[in-house]
Amino acid sequence: RVFHPIEPLAGSSATDTLPHQPTTLALLIASTATQEGWFRAARGLLTGLCRAVERAEPTLVQGGVSHAWAHPVRQATLRLGNDVIGNDVIGHLAELHPLVLGKLGLRHTGGVLEIDLDRLRDTAPAPLGYAHLPRFPAVYRDFAVVVPADYPSLTLSAAIREASPLVTDVRFLSVFVLPEKKKSLAFSATFSAPDRTLTDFEVKAAEELIWTRIERTGGTRRA
Repeated sequence: RVFHPIEPLAGSSATDTLPHQPTTLALLIASTATQEGWFRAARGLLTGLCRAVERAEPTLVQGGVSHAWAHPVRQATLRLGNDVIGNDVIGHLAELHPLVLGKLGLRHTGGVLEIDLDRLRDTAPAPLGYAHLPRFPAVYRDFAVVVPADYPSLTLSAAIREASPLVTDVRFLSVFVLPEKKKSLAFSATFSAPDRTLTDFEVKAAEELIWTRIERTGGTRRA
């Protein structure tokens, strides 16, 4: 449990007011690999936790973590639903600050995931569902996109998913920091149809729709 002091009610003293005591889960993931390694591990643990308690997975929104140990850029808050503005933060995910690692003399990198379990369990249970096994083969295409350093990856993922009805899944692959305050985001998209095998022409047309949508949102193809 984590103890958060609260303002005492009028006419009562601080000793009469119990602190807020949410049940909180914190995970520290350390690795000598690249930042993608610990981030994928953290996302996988978060997904597994939410499935175990039958709750919807929180939305990751870049920024908003003010702790001194947190990296100023590689961080995100965990929010309920899709509202990225309201007071719905139930946790955070952030890489450790390089200065903290340096002062501790650590060669590892890694991150911290912290989530308020009480608020997560208070949400409505996620509806159970399933997907039919595909009858026809799928086609996979990768997209490497150059965007500004502060560009949210969720925006790009949504642009790919919404560009064509043939896109049935989008998975994040990697991020690389580039000069001039830019970065390269890589995604893998799955194309399929429930009633037929896609032709080369259909796949090519879907790719062009995706690149058109990406360019409209401010991204460019990585050479």
